[in-house]
Amino acid sequence: MHVRRVRFFYTLFIITSAGKKRRSGKENVARSNDVINKVLQTTFGKLLTKAGVTLTSGEVQNKIKLDQTMFQRNLYNALKRHQHYPQVLAEFVEGLVSYIEDPQRFCLSLLPTSTSEDCEESTRGPTQDSLMRILLGIDSLQPLIANALLEKIPEFSDDNNRVSEHDVPRLVINQFKWLDRIAHPKDLSDKLLEIISISNMSIQREIITAIPEILDDNEHVDIAKELIDIMKQNSQLTVAILDTLTNLNLKADLLAEVRESVINMLSSTEMDDLPVVVKFILQSVADNEAFEAISEVRNNLEFTCSLIPAATSTPSNIRKSVAGNKSKDGVLLTLDAIKASIRFRKSIADGWLKTLDNVKNSSEHLVIDVFAVLILYAVTSKRKPVESLLRNKIRSGCFTEDVLSMAFKSYGQVLREYFENLLVISEVLLRSPDSVVSSYAKKIYVQAFLTFDLYCKQ
Repeated sequence: MHVRRVRFFYTLFIITSAGKKRRSGKENVARSNDVINKVLQTTFGKLLTKAGVTLTSGEVQNKIKLDQTMFQRNLYNALKRHQHYPQVLAEFVEGLVSYIEDPQRFCLSLLPTSTSEDCEESTRGPTQDSLMRILLGIDSLQPLIANALLEKIPEFSDDNNRVSEHDVPRLVINQFKWLDRIAHPKDLSDKLLEIISISNMSIQREIITAIPEILDDNEHVDIAKELIDIMKQNSQLTVAILDTLTNLNLKADLLAEVRESVINMLSSTEMDDLPVVVKFILQSVADNEAFEAISEVRNNLEFTCSLIPAATSTPSNIRKSVAGNKSKDGVLLTLDAIKASIRFRKSIADGWLKTLDNVKNSSEHLVIDVFAVLILYAVTSKRKPVESLLRNKIRSGCFTEDVLSMAFKSYGQVLREYFENLLVISEVLLRSPDSVVSSYAKKIYVQAFLTFDLYCKQ
């Protein structure tokens, strides 16, 4: 009897819950339809409908009845000929702002529109640009809509405010990329900077990295100066800002100013950021300034981590393995940035050779010099100069066993990636008739044997 009663109440609960959900769903649909109907009575809704766009409710894509360029022309003419022009522009955008108050409708306005089946003019396929992007293509509306859109971003800065699976701030920013024309570029630039100043780190990075795809060349110098100031105040944005500066059209004197600031930050730069920082410095330097820039990079570049060689890993080192691998990746990527600059720019390769040659005291040689030699040796045209440089430094006692031991001890895992070059250099030095040079080659073999894995030892 008790079991039957429990089953009865459980069944009643399920039926009641299902009924509530159905009623709730119907109520939401009804509310959504009411909102759309009200919007359609506004200047925004009337002009939009007349020009060829149908606003939908729920999760259905907004529909467009003709090619988007025809729609833009229709709407532009309707606004221009309106009896209350230009006041009607603000009224139109006011209706738009009311329409996008609901997060779901706002998200839909940022997604592609659906081309109506009875559309005869469109050659763009079943979908066209989003409603927002289409409206941004109308010069007279663009400034007002741009402000309204960008001011929505902070509302979605919290992950809890995500709409479905969509990243709304990213969708908003994407609306501005590669527009055919920016009506008021300075105003848009100022607005982007304003939103950056009040947004969280993730959104700041998103906006900063999109700037080259949004602003035209005329705004690049001013925005670059602002980004440099931001970078000085917040080092966590260094990578995003340098990536952006690399893709802006900047004059040589401004680039030099940025490069000097970045070089001064090198010694305090996080390992994760080093590859981008070094890449920017070496990529942006002019040929006639390469030697000076490389010298400064060398003096300020500090690999402060100490990596556990693979062959000496023990259970006590396991806790450090994740951090060690992360540091190793940072060092390798930094060296890859140096390698790329050496391989593709003769002035950079010559600059490194000259920098190494200018070090006259053994105490002044750094671990980075060992890697520079190995990287330079990978460039076929530089092999003879590198061999000659290395022999001379070994004979003079300038390139000592200490710097070699330090490289193997702290960066054995990284040196393992350069094993082939290290082996070839050792063989060349071993064949030298000079006992000092051949002896140094033997020391390289010993260090490699003690540090590297079984594969290398064979």
